[in-house]
Amino acid sequence: MIKILVAEDSSFFRRQIVRSLESTKFQIVEAENGRDALDLLLADSDIEIAIVDWNMPYLSGPEVCKQAKLLRTESFIYCILFTSQDDTGDVIQGMDSGADDFIAKSRSFEELHARIRAGRRIVELHQRLHQEKEQLQVTNRALLRTARELKEKEGKLAQKSRLESIGSLAAGIAHELNTPLQYIRDNTTFVVEEIRNLTALFTAYEDLKSHVSEEEKETVEKVKSLLDFEYLSQEIPLALEQTLKGVESVTKIVSSVREIARPNFGQYTNCNINDIIADVITVSRGEWKRVARMSLELDPGLPNISCSRTEVGQAILQLVTNAAEAIATSESIAGEIVVSTERKSDHIEIVVQDNGIGIDSSIQHQIFDPFFTTKKVGENLGQGLALTYATIVEHHGGTIQMESTPGSGARFSLTLPITSNSNALDGRSVESIDDILRQ
Repeated sequence: MIKILVAEDSSFFRRQIVRSLESTKFQIVEAENGRDALDLLLADSDIEIAIVDWNMPYLSGPEVCKQAKLLRTESFIYCILFTSQDDTGDVIQGMDSGADDFIAKSRSFEELHARIRAGRRIVELHQRLHQEKEQLQVTNRALLRTARELKEKEGKLAQKSRLESIGSLAAGIAHELNTPLQYIRDNTTFVVEEIRNLTALFTAYEDLKSHVSEEEKETVEKVKSLLDFEYLSQEIPLALEQTLKGVESVTKIVSSVREIARPNFGQYTNCNINDIIADVITVSRGEWKRVARMSLELDPGLPNISCSRTEVGQAILQLVTNAAEAIATSESIAGEIVVSTERKSDHIEIVVQDNGIGIDSSIQHQIFDPFFTTKKVGENLGQGLALTYATIVEHHGGTIQMESTPGSGARFSLTLPITSNSNALDGRSVESIDDILRQ
């Protein structure tokens, strides 16, 4: 039902207008002065049409129209000035003040009703326009949201493609390195064994000294002195042993690179998180060794979980390298990174903590947002934490939380769910982890 305000200080004229409208389906509210009329218009947004007398106490009709239009912005009001003034100048003044129509009191009520019906059509038109505007705004917001999501997905796909390409390249290089490493290991092992045989031969020659002439003994001693035999017999086996240890370290690094860089995004297998962390620590050693001491506190009883080894490994790698960078740019005398794991009922918690520069409180709420980065242009991709969030939360149904006090480091806590088919497997032994940290 249409609600109409009749604002008229003359009770006679007000009653006449109200009576003329009784046969219509309008709901009528009344005001006897300009102040009450404005209060009603501002308080009741259901009033669609206002019939306002020009001359009223407190506020004139044109002022009521002007202020109502200015202050009531959520809905349209159709204002009709009702007055005995019908001079052209008065009409112009009234319409300029904000009135939508103008009718003299000398006119018939039928004409007033016709103007009300015309006003109602204009009100309905404004309402439809308002609804269409709201629908357009909703559609526009949805389109903007879709565009943003598409941009995010495009960025993630581009980053994923780059990582897969880099992973394929790294895995290929690691595979190619295996053959020459095998040659070096086998040949070095052969030389070690033959050096032992030669040493045994020289020992046998020493035993034969008593059976040769002094001249022959002197010749042998000259050769031994020239070759520095005593020194070589001690240092060559030691050098070869160190070479074999170096080859074994490189082999472990190559193996870890192959595991971390293997391009199997989206492929889920049963994995042990401690094993993944061990590979991460090996691969990232060049990042953290220069700036920090690495401490591992790994729960030896972690079960297997179903996950993408590559994605989870790269997510943890991102946190470790970030921690190393935060320490490198801080003034800490002794940098420290602690990586820990723990089983907690139905999930595994992974914590990466450092004592670096921390994260500024003004940007902490943005660090997982796509395309947010503190890197300078050309420095890095700046998508690491967004991809880490996508890997842990979106791809694996886990959680990621960050705590940081600027100047005192940061703590990232990841959780990954333990699936019903997880099998309890021991993590790497402390001795094995110590070997990795000593490489």
